[in-house]
Amino acid sequence: MDHLNPEAFCQSTHHPSPDPRVSFTRSHPDSSRRNYDFKELPREIAQLINLQLLDLKGSSKLKVIPSDVISSLTRLEDLCIGNTFTQWEMEGKSNACLYYKTNRILKLNKFDTSLHVVDGMSKLLKRSEDLHLHELCGGTDAVSKLDGEGFPKLKHLKVESNPNVEYIVNSMDLTPSCRAFPVMETLSLNQLINLQEVISHGEFPTGSFGCLRKVEVEDCDGLTFLFSLFVGRSLSKLEEIRVSRCKNMVEMVSRGWEEIKEDGIINVSLLFPELRHLTLQELPKLSNILCLFEEEKPVLSNQLEIIRDGQLQLSLGNNLRFLKLEKCMSLVKLFPSSLLQNLEELIVENCDNLEQVFDLEGLNVDDGHVGLLPKLESLNLNGLPKLRHICNWGSSMNDNLSSAPVSNIIFPKLNDMLLKSLPALTSFSPGNHSLQRLQHANLDTPLPVLFVETVAFPHLEYLDIHGVDNVKRIWDDQLPQDSFSKLKVVMTAPTSLYLRAHTSQWPLLEILEVFECHQLNVFAFETPTFKQRHHEGNLHMPLFFIHHVAFPYLKVLLLGHNNNIEIWQEQFSVNSCPRLTVLHVCGYGNISVVIPSFMLQGLHNVEEVHVEDCSSVKEVFQVEGLEEEHQAKSLRQLRVLQLWLLPGLTHLWKENKNPGPDLQSLESLRVLECDSLINLVPSSVESFQNLATLDVRSCGNLRSLISPLVAKTLVKLETLIARGSYMIEEIVPDKGEEAPDEITFRKLQHMELVDLPNLTSFSSGGGYIFSFPSVEHMKVKGCPKMKIFSPSLLTTSKLRSVEVEDNEWHWQDDLNTTIQSLFIKMHDNNEVKSAELGASSA
Repeated sequence: MDHLNPEAFCQSTHHPSPDPRVSFTRSHPDSSRRNYDFKELPREIAQLINLQLLDLKGSSKLKVIPSDVISSLTRLEDLCIGNTFTQWEMEGKSNACLYYKTNRILKLNKFDTSLHVVDGMSKLLKRSEDLHLHELCGGTDAVSKLDGEGFPKLKHLKVESNPNVEYIVNSMDLTPSCRAFPVMETLSLNQLINLQEVISHGEFPTGSFGCLRKVEVEDCDGLTFLFSLFVGRSLSKLEEIRVSRCKNMVEMVSRGWEEIKEDGIINVSLLFPELRHLTLQELPKLSNILCLFEEEKPVLSNQLEIIRDGQLQLSLGNNLRFLKLEKCMSLVKLFPSSLLQNLEELIVENCDNLEQVFDLEGLNVDDGHVGLLPKLESLNLNGLPKLRHICNWGSSMNDNLSSAPVSNIIFPKLNDMLLKSLPALTSFSPGNHSLQRLQHANLDTPLPVLFVETVAFPHLEYLDIHGVDNVKRIWDDQLPQDSFSKLKVVMTAPTSLYLRAHTSQWPLLEILEVFECHQLNVFAFETPTFKQRHHEGNLHMPLFFIHHVAFPYLKVLLLGHNNNIEIWQEQFSVNSCPRLTVLHVCGYGNISVVIPSFMLQGLHNVEEVHVEDCSSVKEVFQVEGLEEEHQAKSLRQLRVLQLWLLPGLTHLWKENKNPGPDLQSLESLRVLECDSLINLVPSSVESFQNLATLDVRSCGNLRSLISPLVAKTLVKLETLIARGSYMIEEIVPDKGEEAPDEITFRKLQHMELVDLPNLTSFSSGGGYIFSFPSVEHMKVKGCPKMKIFSPSLLTTSKLRSVEVEDNEWHWQDDLNTTIQSLFIKMHDNNEVKSAELGASSA
């Protein structure tokens, strides 16, 4: 970029600048010898007809910019002026920082509109399409004072951090017959704490605001409403409204009628007919959205409005696609469902007083069936403590469903539903069918049911239910045909959920997650055995009481902290879950085996097994009773095995005469806090050729990790961690077996040996040659008996230091010498400390 000396420039003004960038800054190499500061910008700059950038931030003494200079630079893209500039053409005083880009974007910082706007600035304002005003000064209606012609070319307006502004535009500031913002498309208002109205009262010519498509309002605490009804009627192209953190806003549209009365008749057309996105967040006083209260019933000019409970419901034109309400604490209910016929996504979060979501009164009923919100695809309800029912029948209807004209409610396109933290919720819709009785020998107790036969979800694929403490059962015994039949993901984690007798019919289910359902008893298909046990009141049944292919597409099954019952029944079909790839079991206290033999032979595709916090588990896989062929085939695709907090675990599986499962595909083995584990790897396992991560921590009974034969196969091992296992004496033991001459961990890069108080060496076998050609990081800490890494020949070509504490490293000659020196140093320190203690006690 050229850095122009103004004195030199004044001597050569008759030649247009070859470089369209001019900067008066102190960054020039000769700036120590030249004084670029000047009080008045030279008029000759106007002759730089190709100038695109003019940077005046380094001219601290600049006081005057002649009015005809800036307006002459027709190709100017960037104009930067420092805050020390105070005058335009010696008129008035202001402290302005102006940024102008692409001849259409104008940014004003700390600009005083109470002063006369000279010709140069006026021309910039008139041709600007994007205007940003920051900390504007000049009165309550400072914005409209900038241009009396209503900003005829402005498309985007952003006003922020202006505490004095009360109105964005005032009709009194406009030239008669001039339309206000006729082409403006976006309006963004932020931190205007005294803003009273977005657009002040007054008559505006037809076409004002007619192109406005998006409005964003944030942190404007003076607003009690967003638009007057008069202005709202003119916003025929408005597509998106976002309002957040306006703590005094009560409603979106003002309640006044006088401004729109014509001969005593209320003339209201469709309000926001093109509105598609509406987001209202953190509006604690918002009590209604499009309801206008009036003591006397108004006379209406058309039938586009609905009178409901003394309120006038204004129509949105049925184009709303997205609605989000968050932290609107005074909101009691939403629109009638009849006004949301094109809604695709609804999010309602943390509205503490909301009592209902959908009001069914006024909906068209066809033979007792209602297609509710026919285009709704996503429903998210979260943190609504007073919500008892999601659908209400309306105040004029009796709670008894049999007397209501609606017999079935259908959400025809609803794809995903999240119900979270709804402590008062008892059912999706009220009525006798929302309470079911447990009809067996000793129980006759009514229980709230969430989904009953009167509500259908034929296309629902994703269902997530958390924190619905009042709900005791999710599904009714009988559901509408095809309802829930397309479910692919089910996630439930209420505190008390009862699924006792639901006939599971989910042929497309891919993910099932059931957590913290303390009264969960059974997923079951109706079979004679099940019916008999259910009729007898026998609730002690396995979680899955299924005799045939139940979940043909199930891929992920997560079960945690549910009832302490068996998970599988012995007659469980081998092919019940033929596509299962991930199994996660957590918090089951009474099971001794995670995957019994009758289940194991059907899990040919399982890739991940996670077992956590199961105090009674003694083995993960049960192979007893399996034929040799089935043992060899099982677990062939297993890639990840993670075991954590299993105090009773003694074996991965109990070995027998057969070879056992095939773990050739295993890539990650993590075992943590399994104090009773005797052998990490069963002796029948001869190869871990794909294992990349071996992580063993706090397993108190282990004396070693892997045999030399298995170690020989670890050609892909990258990470080896042994921590907190106090009985481990060596990693690779010397058992006198026929061992290979060399064991090479070809890809091992990271090794940790930490808090192993009985570890004497990596391996005591003197006949092994260990090679670690890729190890770059090794940590050895808390191993007081480790005198040497290995007595055999050792190769560590890339290792240059050993981490002994956090960010403390040590190295001496080679790895064995380093370990020896650490051992000597540790014991010397201990002897010194003992001597000091003895001397002090004497």
